[in-house]
Amino acid sequence: YEDEGYYRVGLELVSNLSQRRKNELQFITDFLPANDGQRTLVDVGSGDGGYLKIAEEMGYRASGVDTSAASVRMSQAQGLDVFQGSLKARNYDSRSVDLVTFFTTLEHFIDPKSELKEAFRILKPGGSVYITRVPNLDSAMGEAQRERFYDIKTGHYYYFSTETIKRLLESLGFEVEMVETKIRGDLLELEHRNQRISDSDYERIKSNIEDLERKGKGEKLTVIARKPALSNLIRPIEEELIEFRRKVL
Repeated sequence: YEDEGYYRVGLELVSNLSQRRKNELQFITDFLPANDGQRTLVDVGSGDGGYLKIAEEMGYRASGVDTSAASVRMSQAQGLDVFQGSLKARNYDSRSVDLVTFFTTLEHFIDPKSELKEAFRILKPGGSVYITRVPNLDSAMGEAQRERFYDIKTGHYYYFSTETIKRLLESLGFEVEMVETKIRGDLLELEHRNQRISDSDYERIKSNIEDLERKGKGEKLTVIARKPALSNLIRPIEEELIEFRRKVL
């Protein structure tokens, strides 16, 4: 997005989001192999830079890419290492990154397969890609609303289900470790805290939400996939050629 106001709103909310972001990054970090040195994180579509700031506080060497000039300016003003352009254009070294994250971004790419392929190239063997808050077209809401599904909007080019996103990642060589769906429960929690719904109704609705999530019917997808550690021993010929061309040409 090019509207700086969009990102300023995000920055104003950082204080409320920071703990949730830290918890999320800690959850992802627990999936990574043990590492005595500093881990490297790349955030694709880094937006207001909120996740990069938290990652740095957690000890990561963090950098990001974003196609929006507005978001890059705001991130760089905070001293963050953010490049304007695509992941491929940033030209990270092969097998140099521990974690690549896509927070609410994969659906915005015209060619998400190409983005994930580049993520695979730059990941170290055993490194992970984390994709979250991607619209789930097979969600209960999506099935009920069809073409009126609120997440079908301008700027969203691709939609996934638990099965299609898993197949896409596996086709690129990733090992999928977790696929889950979530339904935003913010309004439910707020209504309960403000005592506008009873404890019994809250528990009933919450139980129904959790049941839908277990069945893959939540509105948002979250995926963790790993680059096989075997890549330490067997490096694909295609990756060797790409690296050769990148250094020579």
